[in-house]
Amino acid sequence: AGGGSDPDYASVSFLGHFNGTDTSTTFVDNSSYAATVVVFGNMQLDTAQQKFGSASVLGDGTGDYCTVPGGSQFNFGTGSFSVEFWVRFNATTEKCIYDISAGSMTFYIRPSDGLVTPGLIAAGGSTPFNTGQWYFMAVIKNGTAVTVYRDGSSYLSGTAGGSYGSAVNALFIGATALGNNSVNGWIDDFRITKGVVRSSTVPTSQFPDN
Repeated sequence: AGGGSDPDYASVSFLGHFNGTDTSTTFVDNSSYAATVVVFGNMQLDTAQQKFGSASVLGDGTGDYCTVPGGSQFNFGTGSFSVEFWVRFNATTEKCIYDISAGSMTFYIRPSDGLVTPGLIAAGGSTPFNTGQWYFMAVIKNGTAVTVYRDGSSYLSGTAGGSYGSAVNALFIGATALGNNSVNGWIDDFRITKGVVRSSTVPTSQFPDN
């Protein structure tokens, strides 16, 4: 279980603590939707690395990712939302952390030079990401303003127009909707909240699941 309680828990679209036994391919959606998570490639839980809890999810960069079926929880329309996660890279090449809306919300990070491509706004950023280090990332859309935070500090910002998501769009974690650019590293405590502008403060414990 997560620490404390979350007053916006009912608005959480997906919550992945990624806890469990080593090498397990059973991933749990800890949100109220309790969606079935489908795993592809060699993506698995790894107890050797975790930010919180007992494990994190590990991809080797070659076709490893997981998906959550589409639903109203990913239909953001023109509203606000927050995407938060921890990531630890094992390589410095550009990789996709998540994809929603089959392309319009594809989030890439290129650790070698710090380039971040959120999909919603123009790419930017110039501070490299080291391998072997956990980073807390948050993508927060407040109205049309989108800010990408890195370890609690604003890293990239811009203005997003249009509508994002529909009831048929799925969530992909660790690769694009085509299964490309899969992550070589670890992801932990991944949370999406619809209609809520979360704080950019770096969490000191696992996200609450109630």
